[in-house]
Amino acid sequence: MLDIVNDIKFVPSLFSQEIATDTTTVGAIIDLMGYGDVAVYLEGVITDGTYTPVIHTGDNSALSDAALVADGAIKPFYNGTSYIETAQEAGAALATTQTSSVLGLKRDQLQRYLRISLTSASTSTGAVVSASVLREALTKSAQGFAVDTLA
Repeated sequence: MLDIVNDIKFVPSLFSQEIATDTTTVGAIIDLMGYGDVAVYLEGVITDGTYTPVIHTGDNSALSDAALVADGAIKPFYNGTSYIETAQEAGAALATTQTSSVLGLKRDQLQRYLRISLTSASTSTGAVVSASVLREALTKSAQGFAVDTLA
């Protein structure tokens, strides 16, 4: 039986912080071991500029082998104004007209570790932004255990 409280873990990657310059702000590395589906949640209070997510994945715990997550690993999504199928990271950028985004990631195309960074551009007064990862625990059947069924 699925239990949303125990099966989905919300992990902050980039704690809420002010960004008022054009820069890349790097988040914490998240371990995906033992988890299935993954989503990235971005939100902010934006006064100007754009804040584009950059997502890296790798097998080294320090991400010394970091590689950009390919567009094909990001599920198409609706960003509040349009359906985004390509260039998904750019489509999820935060701006004064879009203050939150959710990116679904295809777990089979990710390696063990994940890191989210935000690249800011055209900032002067900036924003307060954050990024988090939602990880879904693997079902017991996916972990090799029998699953209870309803009779």
